[in-house]
Amino acid sequence: MSVTNAFFFSTVAALALAACSQERDSNNPERQDSRSSSAQEHRLTPLSEDDMSNAELAGELSCAFTSDNESVLLVAMGVVASTSPAEGLIKLDNELYHVSAPGGFDGMLRGTTFEGDGGAVEVSITGEPQGSGESPPSPAELMVVGSDQSAIKGQWICGP
Repeated sequence: MSVTNAFFFSTVAALALAACSQERDSNNPERQDSRSSSAQEHRLTPLSEDDMSNAELAGELSCAFTSDNESVLLVAMGVVASTSPAEGLIKLDNELYHVSAPGGFDGMLRGTTFEGDGGAVEVSITGEPQGSGESPPSPAELMVVGSDQSAIKGQWICGP
């Protein structure tokens, strides 16, 4: 495993652990708001440790979306103050897809849309960061653009 991959994997694991340690509101279902029945039926599935460690995403800092049931559904890396796109990885219908978003690391801090050959996913921040420290997670939703899968509630955490 290259140094870059080792750094990426350890960063994603730390981000996922931080997001998982935050308190959850058990009264809120993970999924909400069904989309139009005319939309395609694409489903996000959790990324495995192997998926994340083999992703080979370029960047300095990472972001991850972790669902309320603690599944990592999107990982991304980007360069700070860069015009190069951030690179991400999703698993849609059990197939891995590389996705990208404009603006590097800075462009994904407050949520963004990642696009790729497999489709597009949108991260929307839904509240203030929870906790303190350098990189507290923010409540967020992740949805597959143009899919009938409901928005998935979780945490968006970005940082070192």
